[in-house]
Amino acid sequence: MKKRMFVFIGIVILGAVCVFMYHHFAEPRIMDKGGMEDPDFTGDTGDEQLIKMDGDYSYVDNDALLNRIDGVWISEDEHYSLRLGSDYGITLSQDGEAVLEGTISFTYLQPGADRETELTLEPNILKHKDGTVIGTAASFYFVPAEEGDLLSMEIARGAKKPSEMSSTETEDENSESGIVVFRKSESVQH
Repeated sequence: MKKRMFVFIGIVILGAVCVFMYHHFAEPRIMDKGGMEDPDFTGDTGDEQLIKMDGDYSYVDNDALLNRIDGVWISEDEHYSLRLGSDYGITLSQDGEAVLEGTISFTYLQPGADRETELTLEPNILKHKDGTVIGTAASFYFVPAEEGDLLSMEIARGAKKPSEMSSTETEDENSESGIVVFRKSESVQH
């Protein structure tokens, strides 16, 4: 009986030593600032360092990506312009008229996932000042690229059902569905 008790106590002590060693040696190397495990992290654990999560220029620190997307973005056909603010605010304009004002939110992707960061719009209905609905921003992504970062927005025409429209809203028959690609405007200072 004593022999079994000594074996049991030995196993408990060995388990406690293993847990202590894990917390002391391994945990500081795999934990980032937010307390989330990152198996790809190999750098310093200092608070001042930005930690790459998935190798595509998206960082753990939301402020780093927010600073990167903050500013004025112009669509390739110059039909749309987009202003993203450091307060998470967004204003989308079509031919100089604001058609969406709201906020964005985003969450960074984990290692091994797609290379874009999805941005969520609230609200996502695009409409003229007179209430005419242009469509819905179906998806919105930040796409890092070596030749210059991009924002990609899919605008779905008629995505709002007639039963969901108020009596003052009508659908713009001239609007088109499609993907709008934005590049950051270097000429506008913010």
